[in-house]
Amino acid sequence: AGLVVGVITIISAIVGLYGSIYPVRRKVWLVTYSWLVVAVLVIELSLGALIWFRSLDIRASFSEKWRTWDPALRALFQETDNCCGYFDSTDYPAVSYSCRATETGLGDNWPGCVDMIHIYMDNYLRNIYTALFGFVAVDVFALVAAVVLIQARNDQERYERISVRMSKLYLAYFPPAM
Repeated sequence: AGLVVGVITIISAIVGLYGSIYPVRRKVWLVTYSWLVVAVLVIELSLGALIWFRSLDIRASFSEKWRTWDPALRALFQETDNCCGYFDSTDYPAVSYSCRATETGLGDNWPGCVDMIHIYMDNYLRNIYTALFGFVAVDVFALVAAVVLIQARNDQERYERISVRMSKLYLAYFPPAM
């Protein structure tokens, strides 16, 4: 999805740049640019909301994932974060330095990895959805700028038509002297 947003953003930037060079003659390009910006905005809002909603239920969703992970990966988490098991040392622990003491009964003092995983994933997902919502603000600014440019373009076109009519009217009443 990120690649799609990136491609649409690049295409919309090219279309918007081309349309803004001579906006009076390229209204279709400006309107297309506006619709592309709206599409990017909707995709970014959707992705940001989806990631934000997923971040609300990290503890439960990773409980299921923890059980399916390879024991080597679980052991790596346990050694890195000095924890044992998911919720506690009895919840699918992997054989690791932090869980070896469970055989002697001392490993029960180690907390589960749930808090460490929650902190890591919460920070990771927060960075992603914050960036997406930040880009939404940029998209709103770009959309407002496009609408202003289209309106200015419409005014310019109207002034040019009035100028042509006035020139014809002037020439009708005051023909050039020969």
